[in-house]
Amino acid sequence: MTVGQVIAKLGLDQKEYEKGLRNAEAQANKAGLRIGSIFKKAFSVTTGMVMFEALKRGFKATVKTAIDFNSMLQTAQIGFTTMLGSSEKAQAFLDDMADFAAKTPFEFPELLDASKRMLAYGFAAGEVLPTLRAVGDAAAALGSGGEGIDRITLALGQIRAKGKLSAEEMRQLTEAGVPAWHILAEAMGTTVPELQKMVSKGLIPGAKAVEMLTEGMTKRFGGMMASMEDTWQGVTSSIKDIWRMTVGSITQNLFSGVLEWLKGIRDTASNFYNLFSTLRQQGIDTANALRISIAQVFGVDLATAISTVINAAQTAWKILINTAATIKKHWSKIKPVIVGVASAFLLFKVVPPIVNAVNLAVSALHGTLTAGPALFTFI
Repeated sequence: MTVGQVIAKLGLDQKEYEKGLRNAEAQANKAGLRIGSIFKKAFSVTTGMVMFEALKRGFKATVKTAIDFNSMLQTAQIGFTTMLGSSEKAQAFLDDMADFAAKTPFEFPELLDASKRMLAYGFAAGEVLPTLRAVGDAAAALGSGGEGIDRITLALGQIRAKGKLSAEEMRQLTEAGVPAWHILAEAMGTTVPELQKMVSKGLIPGAKAVEMLTEGMTKRFGGMMASMEDTWQGVTSSIKDIWRMTVGSITQNLFSGVLEWLKGIRDTASNFYNLFSTLRQQGIDTANALRISIAQVFGVDLATAISTVINAAQTAWKILINTAATIKKHWSKIKPVIVGVASAFLLFKVVPPIVNAVNLAVSALHGTLTAGPALFTFI
């Protein structure tokens, strides 16, 4: 039987049927529009939340960058002032390092650590940057990055500190990827086996060995950092360094102000503790010593406010203690009342559900079984 036959047999009004379909379609379209609007709004809200979270994370990251960079510069300024003998030389050295970092694929903190190590090993300030440039070119050519700079500068520093070349540092340079034996053999016009014999006898001065190794690395790898300047690593490293320096420069005065504020807090807290300790050593009780210390360090108004809070807390504590003592004293009279109230509460809350559950169980059993044995009568 077809649909048309069914309609004719049942006497259905096809016009009403079609009208109902059109109404349903119209309602569906309206619902679709509403749903689309809901999803659109939801998407907008979600996008806004994502952007807000991104901005919040970006703000936190910027603040952290500002604090970390200025703190690093402050520590480096002190360290290099001690190493170089004056703050002017230290600042000029830091400026050269910052400019060098911004133009190389290596980051400023890595270069600062390497230069500190070199100065500690006895390199002169004027030797640091040329040596770092040679080391950086070698590390860039070898693809070893900051780790390569650390390993090579460590080996060169140990050679310089020992005063003579040894096979141990040559092995370190070779493991870092630098063909140190061939570089020195070529510079001295000899063979590697002959060079190794000379090294074993301690015949090669450390300063001269470092000079020849630096020149050899420059000859072999010179310009490698410049060739990497426009690579992904070079561009991203430069962006990081420039961003750090920009944020650090912008927030330098703010950092100094916050530091001075923190120093004031430290000094105030120290004065408060010293005064409080002195008063306690003089035999003054804790409450009075605290009140006097607050009044002298923070002012009378704050001391009065804190005393008010302490008195209120002490009053509340006394009320609790007295209430507990009263309950303990009259417990024999209070106990029946508490037990009666608890029992009534339990009867009101627990018993009705149990009775209802039993009634339901009995009804279910009576509906399932046809007979009514003595067990049902008992229940």
